[in-house]
Amino acid sequence: MSKILAGIISYNGINFLNDCIGSCLKSNLNVLVVDNNSNDGSINFLTKIESIKLIKNQVNYGFTYSANQLLNFATLNKFEYLLLLNQDTSFDEKMPEMLLNSIENNKGFAIVSPIHKNELGKLEYQFELNCMNFKIDLESKFGDTIEVPFVNAACWLIDMKKISEIGIFNPIFNNYGGDLNFCHRTIFSGYKIGINTKSCIIHKKEDFDYQKSIIKTIKTNNTYNLALLINPLENVNITGKFFSLFKNMVKSFIKLNFKSVLIFTITFFYLMYMLKDVLKLRKTMKFI
Repeated sequence: MSKILAGIISYNGINFLNDCIGSCLKSNLNVLVVDNNSNDGSINFLTKIESIKLIKNQVNYGFTYSANQLLNFATLNKFEYLLLLNQDTSFDEKMPEMLLNSIENNKGFAIVSPIHKNELGKLEYQFELNCMNFKIDLESKFGDTIEVPFVNAACWLIDMKKISEIGIFNPIFNNYGGDLNFCHRTIFSGYKIGINTKSCIIHKKEDFDYQKSIIKTIKTNNTYNLALLINPLENVNITGKFFSLFKNMVKSFIKLNFKSVLIFTITFFYLMYMLKDVLKLRKTMKFI
């Protein structure tokens, strides 16, 4: 499909890349991989695949910078759509076409994603958590495409014609939160986000040990709250947000839940550190 660029962000993904790229090539997609200075043999593997294009970053720039590289390449090379993919995803050859049909046959959609499943064939935990209020059903009565306010960017088909209004990924985010902010701005720009209920990806995720899971929780919590503070769809009470975090710190301390105390404390001071940027961003955006 010449109108779609499959864009994969890679970092130490040697265990996943063969399946992900293989899925893209079976679907006859143009493929661009942005590698963030992997040191696990990924570069050697990627350079041997003649049918793909490769951007080799000299440092690990993270998700946002790399996603913007993909958007820029898609724009310069006049692709109509970007299929943004995590390196740890795989799918059957019909999936991209099903997403394309959803976005072209349903007015106003800027992003369409498939159902996200884990390797056991069950709904991925994070996907189910984000979309649980919409009771996604593979036999949906609402048709193949349903509207949601957010779905994580493990697999997005993005309509490039709408990027001029939505904008690129906000560089204030690095690896987390950028997709949530992008969804906020998509809706703010008057467009929709959808899930094609007849298609799916398999999203493989490596397990985190306890220490790493705390670090990931802190990073996710920080950027989630940052995304809420600069959400153009909400007139956020910033003082109230800080007071709420402080209350949660105190409650967690009283309950002797020191892990939560640590998470809320770090988030509190992280947002304080980012406050100048938050205020600047909110002044440059119009809010409904």
